[in-house]
Amino acid sequence: MIEPFHTSSSDSKSPLETAEGNSACNTAREKGLQVAVFGASGYSGCELLALLNKNAYFDIRFAFSSERSASQLWSSLAPELAGTSELMIHPWNDSYFEEVASCCSAVFLALPHEASAYLAAKFVSEGVAVFDLSGAYRFASASEFSDTYKFAHPHPELLASSQYMLMEWLPVQDGHAAAPLLFSIPGCYPTAATLGLKPLTVNGLLLAEHTPVITAVSGVSGAGRGLNAHTQFCEVSFQAYGVLNHRHTPEIINNLQQDVVFTPQLGNYKRGIVATCVAQLSPNVAADSVHKAFSDAYANQPFVRLVSSPPAVDHVANTPFCDIYVKVEGQKVVVISALDNLLKGAAGQAMHAANHIFGLPITAGFQGFFSRAKPHVIKVGGALLENGNLLEQNLDSPLNKLLIALRRSQQPFVLVHGGGSAVDSMLHKAGLTSKKVNGQRVSAPEHMDIIVGALAGTTNKKLVQAAHQNGFSAVGISLADGPLWAMNKNAELGMVGQPALSGFSAPGKALLNTLLENGFTPIISSIGLTVDSQLCNVNADYAAAAIAMALDADLLLLSDVPAILDAQQQEIGEITLTVAKELASENFVKGGMKVKLEAAIFTSEFSRRTTAIAGWADSAAVIAHLQGLPQGTRIVLD
Repeated sequence: MIEPFHTSSSDSKSPLETAEGNSACNTAREKGLQVAVFGASGYSGCELLALLNKNAYFDIRFAFSSERSASQLWSSLAPELAGTSELMIHPWNDSYFEEVASCCSAVFLALPHEASAYLAAKFVSEGVAVFDLSGAYRFASASEFSDTYKFAHPHPELLASSQYMLMEWLPVQDGHAAAPLLFSIPGCYPTAATLGLKPLTVNGLLLAEHTPVITAVSGVSGAGRGLNAHTQFCEVSFQAYGVLNHRHTPEIINNLQQDVVFTPQLGNYKRGIVATCVAQLSPNVAADSVHKAFSDAYANQPFVRLVSSPPAVDHVANTPFCDIYVKVEGQKVVVISALDNLLKGAAGQAMHAANHIFGLPITAGFQGFFSRAKPHVIKVGGALLENGNLLEQNLDSPLNKLLIALRRSQQPFVLVHGGGSAVDSMLHKAGLTSKKVNGQRVSAPEHMDIIVGALAGTTNKKLVQAAHQNGFSAVGISLADGPLWAMNKNAELGMVGQPALSGFSAPGKALLNTLLENGFTPIISSIGLTVDSQLCNVNADYAAAAIAMALDADLLLLSDVPAILDAQQQEIGEITLTVAKELASENFVKGGMKVKLEAAIFTSEFSRRTTAIAGWADSAAVIAHLQGLPQGTRIVLD
């Protein structure tokens, strides 16, 4: 079986980074991922602008229309997409080339085939990544290209090096080969047809003597924005065209390595494609095998949805998804795929490709289309953060093992930390000492500069460093930023804060959600801000409790021991909130564990969510807990 390439793998790197000897990715990053869109006034070009505008990783530097057009605001052309954007679309002329090539990491070409064939070659020669939405580079053979598009390719030497970007079926890249700079985005019809039939062809499930029949209906936007009497809405009548000679047929055949009969039809609606694929299964192929082929192929592909009833155009219009329905009866199989020709069939696939190529979250720019998994809030501290574990070269430390496990789990999380040992060390070097009361540090005002530096500075940035070394896009902030939650000052402990019940901060929640939605892992120090805007030292367990309440998230307090122990030194598993309160009054629960339990009770009571206390030493147990197999002591609601 040929495996689909799963672009959502957490361990995958940018293809431009993994290719040996290729500096394109470094060059792109030096340019700040600035991009230009050509054909920006067309339907697909406008959709590309909208996706790039919502993608926090890219900056639209230029938007161009044809040489014959006039400059215009994007918002005047497509107000429903542009909103209040002041981006100006200018007519292209060659005098722009040097500036675009020098400052842009990538260009997107939503142009006619002839124009793309010429411009793509120029930009590739200057080391600029090209994402071409035309058919100019979809064939490796110059003769096949000329037979299909009816003109000789001006740069046949580039055809073999172009990467065909059908995102769910990318070939596994050779890490030693030079990475391409030219990326060809598949056609809308081939995307719909290939996604519908490829799980069957690669698994050898189809009868060799039978030719699959594909009938695909497209809205009029597939013909572009230009004036054409045959595609004006009032003139369109449901009609087949390109019968047995449509130029997308060879592309579909190449993708499937299977002859097909492809008939496109023009529908009297704006956007969207529904492709009905009819084929014969080989003898003894069961329906279960067919459905398994599709579920295996698309299990980790967020832009493909397997649906239980035939999809409608309205189900996918204005979305980046391809919906696929499969029906088997005897040896007959019908697969119906539906997608938006301007998004999944063009601009959306180009955005997906660019995210993948530059090593970005593949859903960046598609905010609003995906429900984000609720993050866990994880508090780390104690021996896990002692100096030896934070050293760069200590790759076998418990901290690194935990971060590696978290990376592989693909579970979103926010990390909140203390750093008592770092504070003690820096105070000692300054000739100062501090004491603890019931497990909490007394933070004298004259100690605060050192405490802030130890927690929000040294410890936070070393944790960020460790996270980056393990593949996270980590951002180090403090409880005071935003602020994430306002604190009440505990005067008995000096400049110590505790979460105020009314401390919710809308800007703080927005900051955390912005980071999480864009693929960042927040690492938060326990330096907070009081309600009267004074910096304060917050016990990290309480800091984590505040973050869990801000995000309405489950809280996991990691400890040097695997669970709270009862009077007989036995681990306590699941307990109710009422029992937890009773436990907190027992004499055998004291010191740091008492503070941890009180923070867990505080969180469970006011967030109405489960809180857990578990050990950090067993990273597998930590991941099991995040994935729904409870570990340690759990406080559940009564």
